[in-house]
Amino acid sequence: MLDTASLSTAFLVYVGVIAAILAGMLPRAFRGAGKVVALGFLAIWLAYAGAFSWFGLLRDPSLRPPGATLLVGPVFAVLILITGVLPAGRRLAASFSVALLIGFQLFRVGPELTITELYYHGLAPRLLTLPGGNVELLVALSAPIFAWIAAWGTIGRRIAFGWNVLGLLSLFNVAARSVLSAPGPLNLLHTEVPNLAFVDFPFGLIPGFMAPLAFAIHMLTFRALSLASRSSRAQWNARSASAAST
Repeated sequence: MLDTASLSTAFLVYVGVIAAILAGMLPRAFRGAGKVVALGFLAIWLAYAGAFSWFGLLRDPSLRPPGATLLVGPVFAVLILITGVLPAGRRLAASFSVALLIGFQLFRVGPELTITELYYHGLAPRLLTLPGGNVELLVALSAPIFAWIAAWGTIGRRIAFGWNVLGLLSLFNVAARSVLSAPGPLNLLHTEVPNLAFVDFPFGLIPGFMAPLAFAIHMLTFRALSLASRSSRAQWNARSASAAST
């Protein structure tokens, strides 16, 4: 078991690596001013998420609305807008294969191992770990397998769609457990220890950056699956029309 200082350092390095990978991927979808905006958004997102735990806003149970709401509410609202509504989301979904998007969900292993370590330090309840019913680690470890299956064509995309739904439900499950076991007005799950895992820096980046990132990739995967299905139907119709004309 790592001591808290070593765990903090290791997790912060891990977040930096994930952010660097994302920064390297964004230019594949955006050019010029669009790339600058996308990289700027990533930087602001990280700074916003980090500031909440750095300044202790997640630790104050008297804050109204709760600090967690002020953190994740705007982040999720913006990500839903980008990935589900705006053309930028379509561009991102079209720039990466379904297999790559699903495979990238492997990054969730890092946060889950960190939460397990925080449980051993008495800062997280058992229900946020795999033995306690949080299956996020299994979702993350299965991502490369279903990324491979997603490349099988129509049937592979259907299986990938099902996996994406289950992965999203798993994310909602652990998010609800985290909120309901944390100190504050929403503390409805009275666990052996309160969920204090995410109140201090850098672990506030788990609900502020890591969880929303997983959500955004799920949303983009749905759009990528839809685009791939449309492309497949268009190719089929074109071949049918060509065969009919000969």
